Amino acid sequence: MIRSARESGLNKILVPGIDLPSSRKAVELAEDYPGLIYAAVGIHPNHSTVNDADHLDDLRFLLERSSVVAVGEIGLDYYRDFSQKPDQIATLDLMLELANEFEKPVCLHQRESLPDLLKALETWHGTLITKNSKLAQQPGVFHSYGGDDLLQTWANEKNFYFGISGFVTYKKAENLRETLPKLNPSRLLIETDAPYITPEPFRGKRNEPAYVRQTMEKLADVLNISQGQMEWVSGENASKLFRW
Repeated sequence: MIRSARESGLNKILVPGIDLPSSRKAVELAEDYPGLIYAAVGIHPNHSTVNDADHLDDLRFLLERSSVVAVGEIGLDYYRDFSQKPDQIATLDLMLELANEFEKPVCLHQRESLPDLLKALETWHGTLITKNSKLAQQPGVFHSYGGDDLLQTWANEKNFYFGISGFVTYKKAENLRETLPKLNPSRLLIETDAPYITPEPFRGKRNEPAYVRQTMEKLADVLNISQGQMEWVSGENASKLFRW
């Protein structure tokens, strides 16, 4: 899979954790492939529990590694009921505190939870501004952005990035494709969300990093720019956000 990613032209890959064990594995993978793979560590809303505060020291230990460039995947998910809403909100606040402490950008998950998520992020972003943190200028990325107008307006004002996944290649993604030209290209990232959201024409197969090329090509077409320019812009954006 890594060989295929390199052959497709990728030179940097971010692997996020969804809980403490997968965060550890992401760091191990990043340290096995230095300069190619980087890690994000955190607790996904679907894995939130009342005991997440007990994991903070372990996550702090991981965040001290040079291969860890972000806190994520974190956020809120009210579509699934794997975790109670109060637990999700409490865990999100803990993860945002870690991002503040280590000045690492966040990789955000949102599903049917936008009002509560923006409320938490508004408070967090205000804290960053108060402490004059550089993180306030590029605080993180909303992964697999789907075209929501409210999210677009708020995130633009707060300097967040938008992760574009294989969803942009789907027939039903008309709203997203109509929204994308309104976004600043300097705030766009390209992602897989592997093993999910496999882009056309590979939909139905397990997603993998090499397939990000299909997403990039579709995004370039939607924005009416060359593929070479899209490659360069997305690479520069990722380097600025993750400082790799």
